Amino acid sequence: MGSIVHKIVGLVEWSLDARSTEGDEEYPIGRSILRRLRKALNEEWGSWLVDEDEDTFKTLYLTEHRVCIPEHLLGDGIVEDIVSLFYYPLFAVREELKERTGVKEFISIFVQPSYMDTCVAVMVAGEKAVLTVSGKAWNFYWDSEEEMVKELESWYQTAEARFKGRPRLSSDDAWALGILLRQVREEDIPRLGEESRWRADELRTAADLLSRLLGEPRNREESVQGPG
Repeated sequence: MGSIVHKIVGLVEWSLDARSTEGDEEYPIGRSILRRLRKALNEEWGSWLVDEDEDTFKTLYLTEHRVCIPEHLLGDGIVEDIVSLFYYPLFAVREELKERTGVKEFISIFVQPSYMDTCVAVMVAGEKAVLTVSGKAWNFYWDSEEEMVKELESWYQTAEARFKGRPRLSSDDAWALGILLRQVREEDIPRLGEESRWRADELRTAADLLSRLLGEPRNREESVQGPG
């Protein structure tokens, strides 16, 4: 379900009716993002599930699981499915950001998956990293819908503030982007170069962008290290 650079550009039709229910509810932006996520995810995975009544969104994000992807939801490859797992929440945040702010700037989503270690997902607008999310795939779920709604709204507020403020990269963002860049250059490009030249070229373009994003903290001699 996708590639290492997964569906960089993607739009989902979204009715304004989804926002009419906001009213005075708590975390209205987070709830709108959650509705987008549930719709997009159930359409993607639900098209081939045996149990058509299953809420795939709930299975993946609101149910405890000790594996990266529940077995019955595995597609052609676990790596691609992990990419999707991290991609879709950022996708929903991106679409909410575009609708609420009217932004026309190209916004990309990069996901570096791993089924053994930390995954990193980055939303990039121009040369700005506006949102960075990381975690292990088997722990990437929430205990309740309320907790998820609250965190999704926090992600949105972070992305919007960073997009408008054009901030410098934080040390955490630089660390995450450094991991992603190293993985792309040392493993993904050489591997894809043997399989598909155009996909390798696509990743080289992505690597150049990430390199420019990391150029500012390096010029200021900031430490590119993990948190803590």
